[in-house]
Amino acid sequence: MDSRFGQFTVHAFSKRVPGTLPTEEQRKKFKGADLSGVQTDEDIYSLMRESINSVFAVASTKRLLVLDTASHRARDVYNDTADAFDDAGRGIYHHNSTALKAIAFDEKCREKRKVNADAAAERSHAGRRSVHWLAIPIVVKHDIAHTAFYLDDSSETPRAAVRTSQQEYSAQASFSGNSSEQTTGSVAPDAHPPTDEHPPTDEHPPADASFEGFSAAPFIQESAEGKEALVQFTECLLNVFENQHRLFSYAIYVWRHRARLCIFDRGGAIVCDAFDWTTPHSPLHDFIWKVANMMSEGRVHLGYDPTVQSATKQDAAAFRAMVNDPAVHEAIRPFVKKAVSDGYPIHEVTIIPMDTPPDEGFPDDPFPPHPCPDSSVPACDPPPPASSPPAEPQPRSFLIGRAHCSTDTLMGRCTRGYIAYDIAEARLCFLKDLWRSYIPTHTRPEHVVYERMARCGVTGIPTVICGGDVGGMHSQATMTQNLLNRLRTKWIAPRVHYRIATVEIGLPLESFKNFKELAHILSDVLYAHYQAWKRAKVLHRDISVANILINPHNRTGLLIDWDLSRVECELKSRESGGIGTWRFRSALSLRYPMKPHCLPDDLESFVHVFNYLVLKYHPVDLAVLHSFVASTYEEWGASRGIKLGGETKLSQFERVSPPFRVRRNNEALQNVINQIHQGCRKSYEGVDLDRMQTLYGVSLPWLEELPPATEAPETQISRRSPRIMFPSSSAEASTATPTTSTHRNDAPKTLHSTPNDKTTFATLPASAAVADPCELKGFLSHHGYLSKVLTSYAEGHALCDKYPDQFELSARFDGEPLFAYTRSRAPSSETTSTESDLVPNSGTGSAHTSHSSSDESKPTLDDNMQSCIVPSNIVQPTIKSKRSREDEDDESPDGGDAKSRSHVAGSENVPPPPKRNKVL
Repeated sequence: MDSRFGQFTVHAFSKRVPGTLPTEEQRKKFKGADLSGVQTDEDIYSLMRESINSVFAVASTKRLLVLDTASHRARDVYNDTADAFDDAGRGIYHHNSTALKAIAFDEKCREKRKVNADAAAERSHAGRRSVHWLAIPIVVKHDIAHTAFYLDDSSETPRAAVRTSQQEYSAQASFSGNSSEQTTGSVAPDAHPPTDEHPPTDEHPPADASFEGFSAAPFIQESAEGKEALVQFTECLLNVFENQHRLFSYAIYVWRHRARLCIFDRGGAIVCDAFDWTTPHSPLHDFIWKVANMMSEGRVHLGYDPTVQSATKQDAAAFRAMVNDPAVHEAIRPFVKKAVSDGYPIHEVTIIPMDTPPDEGFPDDPFPPHPCPDSSVPACDPPPPASSPPAEPQPRSFLIGRAHCSTDTLMGRCTRGYIAYDIAEARLCFLKDLWRSYIPTHTRPEHVVYERMARCGVTGIPTVICGGDVGGMHSQATMTQNLLNRLRTKWIAPRVHYRIATVEIGLPLESFKNFKELAHILSDVLYAHYQAWKRAKVLHRDISVANILINPHNRTGLLIDWDLSRVECELKSRESGGIGTWRFRSALSLRYPMKPHCLPDDLESFVHVFNYLVLKYHPVDLAVLHSFVASTYEEWGASRGIKLGGETKLSQFERVSPPFRVRRNNEALQNVINQIHQGCRKSYEGVDLDRMQTLYGVSLPWLEELPPATEAPETQISRRSPRIMFPSSSAEASTATPTTSTHRNDAPKTLHSTPNDKTTFATLPASAAVADPCELKGFLSHHGYLSKVLTSYAEGHALCDKYPDQFELSARFDGEPLFAYTRSRAPSSETTSTESDLVPNSGTGSAHTSHSSSDESKPTLDDNMQSCIVPSNIVQPTIKSKRSREDEDDESPDGGDAKSRSHVAGSENVPPPPKRNKVL
């Protein structure tokens, strides 16, 4: 977590906040604070509120105010969400007519608190908390043990540590302005393409601990309480970013008389040294003075996105009317209703259509190649030169409300999806807002990939309306990584704010009605993946449950999120750290993250998606489901700072039979699982793990330095082992051949050992070996094998075989929550894996804390299961709900002919999935 945090001296931080300092006459009117006798956090916050509001009064600003929010939530969309911790809602609020509707006390609240109108008027600083109108969060702590940072007097950096001359110039660059450090420059391609946290070239400057303005003193608490406090602090900032349109945000962290100023963006965070805030000459008073004057120039200097504006009443009414529009599919209307729910403002955002950036194009452009001219056809005259330069692309406007889904990270891509209203076409669409990595020659905007596939006739993918960087090419970029990269050895890529709008609004893959339909949908997206690979030479590289949607109009599959894709000629290069969503990455990509990502990795991800959904929505014969799922899809460890995993997936592919069986006599589904497992097993039999380790494994120098084992000298002590005698028996006289049960899934595994005692899979004959161990053979080498298995199953008889969420049922019976219901509260993922599962927004405010009632705790059947009679298949637990914390090897497996499973036919040209009726 702390790899994305850096510390500045107070002087350097203050220099980067734009604005002028107050005069001495103005400063005399500021209030200090006397903390003698304070007993609680609220006591400290009350004194700080008076100090800050005194600065606002001198600055004559009435647009900002520090509120005493106490335990009162605003009567808006945030009212139904639990706060993550006690400091939620404290801070500097906007103070205008619109904000007052949400944060001001109403008659009902005054009656509840027994406060009359006159007393309420006197207490103008009191109000309801609402993260939507929170401009700068303030966290106050009374107990030093529960602070995220060191804040005692010894943490202050001496003023002499501040540097001057060239260093002073660099420190004066504004946080909100365009400094020279924000210029990323061009990055030359190399043999090891960079990722978000690895430098683009070997010549990247080393960490410079003497970089101007940085303080080398430790500042993040290492205790368990300190780490939890840091999580709470970042969660507070995450709530602000999730519910507002921010480029960055300031924050204030306080312990008694000590404070730190902070700034967060999607690239990282900078905090300043601790200082005493209780005097009128403190850096806090200077900072608040600058903040007060920022409001006269608009909100952009406070980190608000200037391209987001409030929608007009007419446009907002048109958007809201789509809830009852008969042209809108009935499955989409609930999404629209949530997007325009009462209390949430409707905003107008723009997308400037963007051509392919010159440093982010495809290496094989033009693609498809232009046709060669026919010599028999006379050449046409070239077109006359244009009389004027081409017109600049015009911004396209969309309306958005409450986010439909979002990722749970403060730093990184931070994708948010919206049900949007296209003003020009008066129709609904889907808009994705994210912070994409910008590494010249190694990244590209997602809409450019869609345009390439559209030129090649690829189907089963979204239709792009437009896409581009917000405000123009590379206009809105993160800035903190430019400061952190001067100090860290781990390079952090810059990120650029980006939006893309598509025509289709899809349903989540997990809304499939039964497993026959799931097979249909996966067949659709598998064919789309095949077309993209064969026609456009594009590999997706991030197959996951979240990146497959269902088109509600015809119940076909859509393969989305192509921003991590690469073209074929780019795949041989290594991208350290791995690519894709961790749960669904292939076993080899998890075990050897330095290996190139290739077609079999994507095909295996489809397998993991299918198995994952079977485990989640169908009863299986696993005694402890949560342990199996966690070890298969979540296990990881670190070696030399590199995240590794996949051991369980590798061991499962060693097995003759699948690691689980479905219950309820669903033999057709079990047969599919058997066939897929046998195909993957055959492909993995040809993998030479020794060679994989040599080429792509993480080197362990301390093991290589160990001497080889030598013959031990004979001992001088004569020791004779006694002869062991067993009673004779005619029944035991003959030698029996060991047998293995064909009906157990927990039989011992047969491992193959090399002379070096390294466990490997059995290898194919030398004639069948492949040049690169990454290039698997058989089932995982071509789309046709998996496609045939899925389409054959999809053409069979449909069953009502989708059950309630088994992960939730398992968690309730076993008393241990599964990872699927634990939302990460870390500010960022410490890996380049996308972790891109978008979480539907059930409420705003703290998106990471949920409180379950007795009614909500009962698992319910979906619409499909309600229409089926399954009297004995579902066991409803009667366990009291718990308030969430605040914030085996078979010789021949069952399920079909072994020969047909081992030799699944696949053709070079995969046919499209069979046509089917809308209603299955």
